[in-house]
Amino acid sequence: MLARAFSASAVSRAAIGSDDPQRCARANRHGLRALLPVARAHAEVLVATEGGAGAGARVATPPGRFPLPAPRLADALRCLIGQGWRAARRWERVFEALSSLHPSEPHWYLAALGV
Repeated sequence: MLARAFSASAVSRAAIGSDDPQRCARANRHGLRALLPVARAHAEVLVATEGGAGAGARVATPPGRFPLPAPRLADALRCLIGQGWRAARRWERVFEALSSLHPSEPHWYLAALGV
Protein backbone atom coordinates (compact mmCIF):
# COMPACT_ATOMS: atom_id res chain seq x y z
CA MET A 1 0.00 0.00 0.00
CA LEU A 2 2.78 2.47 0.87
CA ALA A 3 4.75 1.52 -2.24
CA ARG A 4 1.72 2.39 -4.40
CA ALA A 5 1.05 5.58 -2.43
CA PHE A 6 4.58 6.84 -3.08
CA SER A 7 4.69 5.74 -6.72
CA ALA A 8 3.17 9.07 -7.79
CA SER A 9 5.49 11.16 -5.59
CA ALA A 10 7.67 13.55 -7.55
CA VAL A 11 10.62 12.73 -5.27
CA SER A 12 10.15 8.98 -5.78
CA ARG A 13 9.84 9.35 -9.53
CA ALA A 14 12.97 11.51 -9.70
CA ALA A 15 15.03 9.23 -7.44
CA ILE A 16 13.90 6.07 -9.20
CA GLY A 17 14.37 7.71 -12.58
CA SER A 18 10.98 6.79 -14.04
CA ASP A 19 7.47 8.17 -14.48
CA ASP A 20 6.06 4.63 -14.78
CA PRO A 21 3.90 4.10 -11.66
CA GLN A 22 4.36 0.32 -11.74
CA ARG A 23 8.16 0.60 -11.89
CA CYS A 24 8.10 3.17 -9.08
CA ALA A 25 5.85 0.96 -6.94
CA ARG A 26 8.21 -2.03 -7.45
CA ALA A 27 11.25 0.07 -6.50
CA ASN A 28 9.42 1.56 -3.52
CA ARG A 29 8.53 -1.94 -2.28
CA HIS A 30 12.25 -2.74 -2.11
CA GLY A 31 12.95 0.41 -0.12
CA LEU A 32 10.05 -0.16 2.27
CA ARG A 33 11.07 -3.79 2.84
CA ALA A 34 14.37 -2.43 4.11
CA LEU A 35 12.83 0.46 6.11
CA LEU A 36 9.88 -1.15 7.85
CA PRO A 37 11.69 -3.75 10.00
CA VAL A 38 13.98 -0.99 11.31
CA ALA A 39 11.02 1.36 11.81
CA ARG A 40 9.07 -1.27 13.73
CA ALA A 41 12.01 -1.70 16.10
CA HIS A 42 13.00 1.96 16.57
CA ALA A 43 10.05 4.15 15.59
CA GLU A 44 6.27 4.16 15.74
CA VAL A 45 4.40 2.47 12.90
CA LEU A 46 0.62 2.84 12.72
CA VAL A 47 -1.48 1.11 10.07
CA ALA A 48 -5.12 1.84 9.23
CA THR A 49 -7.08 -1.02 7.73
CA GLU A 50 -10.25 -1.17 5.70
CA GLY A 51 -11.87 -4.47 4.85
CA GLY A 52 -8.92 -6.36 6.34
CA ALA A 53 -6.36 -4.68 4.07
CA GLY A 54 -3.95 -1.84 4.73
CA ALA A 55 -5.51 1.52 3.80
CA GLY A 56 -2.97 3.91 5.29
CA ALA A 57 0.23 3.96 7.29
CA ARG A 58 2.39 6.34 9.23
CA VAL A 59 6.00 5.92 10.32
CA ALA A 60 7.09 8.47 12.93
CA THR A 61 10.42 8.65 14.72
CA PRO A 62 10.38 9.95 18.31
CA PRO A 63 12.77 12.69 19.43
CA GLY A 64 16.35 11.45 19.65
CA ARG A 65 15.85 8.44 17.38
CA PHE A 66 16.45 10.05 13.99
CA PRO A 67 18.10 8.94 11.86
CA LEU A 68 17.01 5.35 12.13
CA PRO A 69 19.77 2.71 12.15
CA ALA A 70 20.76 1.19 8.83
CA PRO A 71 18.80 -1.86 7.73
CA ARG A 72 20.28 -5.32 7.98
CA LEU A 73 22.93 -5.90 5.31
CA ALA A 74 20.79 -8.50 3.52
CA ASP A 75 17.85 -6.08 3.38
CA ALA A 76 20.07 -3.25 2.14
CA LEU A 77 21.55 -5.46 -0.59
CA ARG A 78 18.08 -6.62 -1.72
CA CYS A 79 17.04 -2.97 -1.92
CA LEU A 80 20.14 -2.02 -3.89
CA ILE A 81 19.65 -4.87 -6.36
CA GLY A 82 15.91 -4.22 -6.63
CA GLN A 83 16.17 -0.46 -7.15
CA GLY A 84 19.46 -0.32 -9.00
CA TRP A 85 22.71 1.54 -8.34
CA ARG A 86 21.59 4.84 -9.96
CA ALA A 87 18.38 4.99 -7.92
CA ALA A 88 20.33 4.24 -4.73
CA ARG A 89 22.75 7.11 -5.47
CA ARG A 90 19.85 9.50 -6.19
CA TRP A 91 18.12 8.49 -2.94
CA GLU A 92 21.39 9.10 -1.12
CA ARG A 93 21.52 12.64 -2.55
CA VAL A 94 17.89 13.25 -1.51
CA PHE A 95 18.61 12.19 2.08
CA GLU A 96 21.81 14.25 2.20
CA ALA A 97 19.94 17.34 0.99
CA LEU A 98 17.16 16.83 3.52
CA SER A 99 19.51 16.18 6.45
CA SER A 100 20.62 19.81 6.51
CA LEU A 101 17.00 20.89 7.00
CA HIS A 102 16.36 18.96 10.21
CA PRO A 103 15.91 21.13 13.29
CA SER A 104 18.58 20.71 15.93
CA GLU A 105 16.14 20.66 18.87
CA PRO A 106 14.36 17.39 19.77
CA HIS A 107 11.31 16.72 17.62
CA TRP A 108 9.19 13.96 16.12
CA TYR A 109 10.13 13.11 12.54
CA LEU A 110 7.44 11.97 10.11
CA ALA A 111 9.33 9.43 8.02
CA ALA A 112 6.40 8.17 5.93
CA LEU A 113 2.70 8.86 5.59
CA GLY A 114 0.68 7.22 2.86
CA VAL A 115 -2.90 6.22 2.07
